[in-house]
Amino acid sequence: TELRISKIANFFSTNTKYYGVDLQSAYTVLKYAASPEIATAAERIIDFLWREIAGSYHAPTFQLAGPHSRSYGENMLEYAAGLKYFLFLALDGKYPLPDVETNHDWDCGVLTVIADLPASVRPEFREAPAAWREVCVEARANGTRRVFRQFRDGDLILGSVSDQFVWQQQRNVVAYWPVKTPTWHLGFCQDLSPQTFGNGYAHFYSVQLKGAVLAALTGKQPIPVKGGLRLGFNPGAQVQELTGAPPGSFVVHDGGVTAYIYPVTERDGGMTFQNGADMPAIERPWASADPAGNFQVLAYLLVFQIPGEAVPIVKDLSMRVTEKHATLSAEVNGTVLSLQVSK
Repeated sequence: TELRISKIANFFSTNTKYYGVDLQSAYTVLKYAASPEIATAAERIIDFLWREIAGSYHAPTFQLAGPHSRSYGENMLEYAAGLKYFLFLALDGKYPLPDVETNHDWDCGVLTVIADLPASVRPEFREAPAAWREVCVEARANGTRRVFRQFRDGDLILGSVSDQFVWQQQRNVVAYWPVKTPTWHLGFCQDLSPQTFGNGYAHFYSVQLKGAVLAALTGKQPIPVKGGLRLGFNPGAQVQELTGAPPGSFVVHDGGVTAYIYPVTERDGGMTFQNGADMPAIERPWASADPAGNFQVLAYLLVFQIPGEAVPIVKDLSMRVTEKHATLSAEVNGTVLSLQVSK
C-alpha cells in the first residue's frame, strides 16, 4: 500500500493537469473507501493536491497561476472549470460563481457529483503564500530537474516552468493581476504558443528571476506551415512599440501594471502586434525563427514593472550557438538571466 501511495503521489507531482478531475476522483475514493487504509491513502492524496492548488491560487483574481496546469480559458470565472466548485467549498464560499460562464458538458454534468462529495473548508488557504518560490516538480534520472517558479508582488502574480514538451491548451508562462478601475476586470499575460501548432513539435524552456522571464521555444526541422510564438493579453490592454529598444519590442499597459517584451532572437525584425477579435497578442511565426544547428529558436524576454518601481533597465540580449545547443542571455537591472536550449 505504501509503495502504491508513493507512486500515485509521484504521478500527481509530475503529471497533474486536471485538478478538478483529480479532486473528484480522490474524494470519491474517500467517500466509498472499503478499508481504513484506502481512506488514509485518499486523504494523503487530497492533502497533496490542496497544497499544490493553494500554492498557485491567486486570491486577487480568483485564478490558478500554475503554468504547468492545463486550462481551457484565460479566466476561470468565465468558463466551466470543475476546480472552481471545489474552490468554493474549500474557501467556505469565498469564491464567486457568476452565471456568465461558457458551458462545458463535462463540468456541468459533474456538479451534482461534487456537491455530494465530502469536500470541506481547507486549512491550506489560511497560510500566506510565498512572495518568491522555486519548486522542483520533477527530478530526472539524468540529474536534470523541472522547476516551477512563481513571483508575487501586491496584486501581480507571475509563474513559469523551466522546461517541458509544449502541448495545446497549456500555459507555460502566465501572469495575472486585477484591473480595478473603472470597474474590476482581469488583467493577464499568457504564453499561448502551444495553441498555434500540433502537439509534439516544439519544446519550451524558461528561466525566471522574480518579475522577469527569459523564455524560448525550440522547433524541429523542417519548419511547419503555421505556428510560432503568441503572447496574449487582456482585451483592455494598451500595446505599443517600445522606443529605444530592439525592433519588435513592445510595452503593454493594463490597469497600472506594465509589461515589457523584447525579442532575444532577432531574425527578420523580431515580433509583431496583432489586435485580433479575441484578444491583443504579440506574435512571431516559425518562418522567422533563428537557426541553431538542426533546430529553430524563438525567444523573448518578459519583464514586469511593478507599480511604484522605475522602468526596468534591459540590455545585452543575445544568443550564442554551438553544435548542439543555443545559449540565450539578457541583463535585467544589473542581473544576467541565462538559458540553454536544444531541440
